[in-house]
Amino acid sequence: MAAVHEPARISVVELPGCDAFAEVEIARDAEASDLAWIGAPPRLFVLARHASHAIAHLVDPYGPRTIAELRIDEPVRLSGVVGADALLLGAHAAHVVRAGDGALTAVAFPARGGVPEVAGAGAGCFIAALPGMLEEWDPQARIPKRRVKLPRAGAIAAVGGNNRVLWCTWQDDRRRIDALPLARLGQARTHELPERIAAVAAHPGSDLLACVGAETGRIYVIDLEGSRGMRIVGPTGIDRAESVGLVVGRAVGLLAAQDKRPLALVALDQVPEARREPAVGAHLAPIDGPATTVSLAPAFADARDWRHELVSWAKTAGSELPVHAANVMSRLELPAALLSVIALLYGRHLAGEDGVAPVEVARIAHGWTEALGRGELAARRVAVYEHARVKLAPVVLKLLDEA
Repeated sequence: MAAVHEPARISVVELPGCDAFAEVEIARDAEASDLAWIGAPPRLFVLARHASHAIAHLVDPYGPRTIAELRIDEPVRLSGVVGADALLLGAHAAHVVRAGDGALTAVAFPARGGVPEVAGAGAGCFIAALPGMLEEWDPQARIPKRRVKLPRAGAIAAVGGNNRVLWCTWQDDRRRIDALPLARLGQARTHELPERIAAVAAHPGSDLLACVGAETGRIYVIDLEGSRGMRIVGPTGIDRAESVGLVVGRAVGLLAAQDKRPLALVALDQVPEARREPAVGAHLAPIDGPATTVSLAPAFADARDWRHELVSWAKTAGSELPVHAANVMSRLELPAALLSVIALLYGRHLAGEDGVAPVEVARIAHGWTEALGRGELAARRVAVYEHARVKLAPVVLKLLDEA
């Protein structure tokens, strides 16, 4: 699905046909509205901002119907969504709103360096722009995970990332994108566009960025790792793109929007197979405020043969987890330290084994807490412990089996 955010309504369309099947009205008395997909199954998170407060709505797109509402006592803005958590930034505080079964709950997010002006979504965490650095925030523990030094001074315009690289654009140099690798030996890379950037579409499961040019409305596709040069994409029927969404799943592509024109879905077949990673929801960061924005719902997909690689790895689990399997495991939005344990349990399940011995879990988890059912896997009901075996809960197996 995709949600098209227009001035007075939200249209929900199916992909790849782009046929609308639902409409959601936007609060007429709101000064502005923000939109994103949240949770699994995907729901619409609609934030109506007023002069003195904001109201968050959780909407079932298949009704459409409102599932829950939550009032925030300051005019906050939506900065990004990670899994079932939305980050809202206000003038004095940051809030994390969690979408549960029929409810929205909010907690204050501790901002040690002050409330960031800009934040975005990363792989299982929020990315906040602080003076001189980017910081990864864990929405579960509500603490910083990692800080990355910026290559220059200046105000950030938009930010995001994945499990390999963070990226940012700048207020004083709208043509520039900096990619900051998370590996210690990685080198920062700068990408220069031929014009100012009006909006950036990113995806926590991809190394690609789609940028809309402020002067021409052209769509530029950037590879953050720099293995491919910049590409210009021209969607059929779109003269001047106002907004784009990045689609990453079984197919890789762009969804482009222009006022009073049909949506255009463009395949990016040139993307190498190794880059096709599981979709975990698209993040759109408008900079100059286009009238129409597009947000893509999560879609679970896998890279070819990743289960074969996982089964081979799970036999000994003595080396680094295969990259495709690691990307799929990250779809669960759990702490990175637990992903290898889940990969081990799923790999042994695919091999026909009824669970894993606790001692093997302890070796992968570097301790006995998870192996004996006293850790996060048990608390979150991800794993089941019985008959001296550890195995994944049925609902997790269904998710990984795409059932």
